[in-house]
Amino acid sequence: MNESLERFGWGEPDFLKLRTLTEQKMNWSSSDIARFIDETEKAFRMHKQATKGTLENYFYKKEKVADLEAHGKRVMAATRDLKMKRKEAID
Repeated sequence: MNESLERFGWGEPDFLKLRTLTEQKMNWSSSDIARFIDETEKAFRMHKQATKGTLENYFYKKEKVADLEAHGKRVMAATRDLKMKRKEAID
C-alpha cells in the first residue's frame, strides 16, 4: 500500500502516446485511430470542460466540524438551538 501523504490527483491520458502505440505496435490504420482514439479524446475534453471539480467537492470533510468546535461553546450552542427550532417548526 502506498503510504504517501501527497494529495491525490487524476491524470490525463496521453493521447499522442496512445496514437503512436496503436499505430506502431498494434498496426491500427489511421481510420481506426481516428475512430477510436480521436473520438475518445474529443469526449474526454468535452467531459473535462463540463465537470471541473475534485473529489473534495463530493465528500464532507471532518475539518468543518473541527472548525465549528474551535469557535467555542457559544457557536455550538447557537447551532444546536437553530437545529432544535428547525425541528420544532417541521413537527
